[in-house]
Amino acid sequence: MQADPLVDQAAASPVATTKPPPLERAAGRARIDFNLRQGVSVLGHLYQSGSAKLRLPRRHRGDILQAIVINTSGGLTDGDSFALEANWLPGTTAALASQAAERIYKSRGAEAHITTRLKVGDGATAFWLPQETIMFDGGRLRRLCRVELGAGVRFLAVESLVYGRTAMGETVARGAVRERFEIVAGGRLVWADAFAIEDGGGAIGAQLDRPAIAAGARATATVLALGPDPARLLAAARSQGEIADVHLAASCREDIVIARLLGPDGATLRCALTALLKALKTVLLDDRPEISDPSALPRVWAL
Repeated sequence: MQADPLVDQAAASPVATTKPPPLERAAGRARIDFNLRQGVSVLGHLYQSGSAKLRLPRRHRGDILQAIVINTSGGLTDGDSFALEANWLPGTTAALASQAAERIYKSRGAEAHITTRLKVGDGATAFWLPQETIMFDGGRLRRLCRVELGAGVRFLAVESLVYGRTAMGETVARGAVRERFEIVAGGRLVWADAFAIEDGGGAIGAQLDRPAIAAGARATATVLALGPDPARLLAAARSQGEIADVHLAASCREDIVIARLLGPDGATLRCALTALLKALKTVLLDDRPEISDPSALPRVWAL
C-alpha cells in the first residue's frame, strides 16, 4: 500500500511535535518623581514605556497633586510584567492611584509580575492608593511592594486582592498568589509581610474558607499608615469597627498602623476601604489648612 505523503509530512512537521510558540507578552515600566517648586509640589520627572502610562489630573486650588497609573494592556497573565517606581522628594505632598482595578487572567503556567518601589523623602507626605487587584480562576501572580521612608514622613498605603467577581458568579479554584510588602525606615527593615496561596494545597476557595486564612472572605486588604500621631491613627482605624460585613482589625508596630480587612466581595470591601482611608487621611492632613478637603480620595475611587 502506497504511503500518503500528506500524512507523512504532517507527522514530520515540527508544529505537530513541539509546544506552541511563546506569545507576545506585555511589559510596562514607569517612574515618577514629585518635586517642590516655590513650595508647591509638582511633577519632577516622568518616564513610561510599554503598557505603563501615567496621567496627572487637573489640580484646583486646595487639591493635592495626583498621578494616575494606567495599564493599557487591560490586565496581566503569564509572563506579563508591570513595574512602577515613585519618588517623593523631601517636603512634597502627592497621591498616586490606579485608574482601575488590575486583573490577573488565567495563566498557562507562568506568573504575572507586579513590582512597586516607593521612596518617600524626609518630611514628605505620600499616598499610595491603587484600586483592588482581581484574581480570575487560573491566574498566577507574584507581587512585591517595597517602600523606603525618610524621617518625619506621613504615609498611607493600601494593597487589596479580590478572588473572583462574586456578583457574576465567579469562583477561583486554581491559581497562585505570592506577594510581599516591605517597609524600610532609616535603612532598616521595620515591617515585612509575606503571603502565599496556591492550588497545590487544595482549591483556592476552599483554602480561603479556613478560619486561619480568610474565614470565608473573598476580598482582602492591608492598609498601612504612618504619621506624627500614631495613637490617633490607630484610634481612627479601630473606630471603623465592622463596616458592611467587613471584618477589620488594626494594630501598631514601629509607629506604623497596620489594618487588615476581610470582606465577602470586592464591592463590599471597597465601601469599607473608602471609609477607612478617608478617616486615616483626615488624621494625616487635618493640620494642613491649605488642603481644602483632607479626607478626599483620588477621583478614580469614585468611579
